[in-house]
Amino acid sequence: MQLFPGLLDTDLIPDILNLYKQSINQVTIDGKTHERFNVSHNRGLVLLSKYNDEEFKFIWDSIKDKFPEGTTVASNRILKYRTGGHFRRHVDGRKAGTPEQNVSLIIQLSDPATHYVGGEMTVNDETIDLQMGDAVAYWYGEPHEVKMIYSGGRYVVNLRLNIPD
Repeated sequence: MQLFPGLLDTDLIPDILNLYKQSINQVTIDGKTHERFNVSHNRGLVLLSKYNDEEFKFIWDSIKDKFPEGTTVASNRILKYRTGGHFRRHVDGRKAGTPEQNVSLIIQLSDPATHYVGGEMTVNDETIDLQMGDAVAYWYGEPHEVKMIYSGGRYVVNLRLNIPD
């Protein structure tokens, strides 16, 4: 696990949230059309929204210099947690037929002091305190969770990264 305080310029957050709010429900990724918005019930309650590389280019371009040369993005998502939303403790895995992904990067978009109550994130049983623009990266295989949101809403960017050896 690695913390990245201030990874994302907070001036980009309104642009990211506008992208989310203006998105239609279908997106083309790698030449295939997908439903953009999916509710995850199997590990918790969260809205997962998929984006293609072109839509997220402005985000990746603003942070890619913080990662080793050759790092690529395998998937782009925004996660929305509303009251009652959470992600149970789990370990990320790769689905058959998808590119190898070895790191999840979570970038905080919401202010935990004013936008929501609850929603603490843990990685390896360590509580991660993320402020707007901060990020945490963790390897697949590291157990993590997001505790229940008691009020308000929490938004994060989730990039699945391939980091070369």
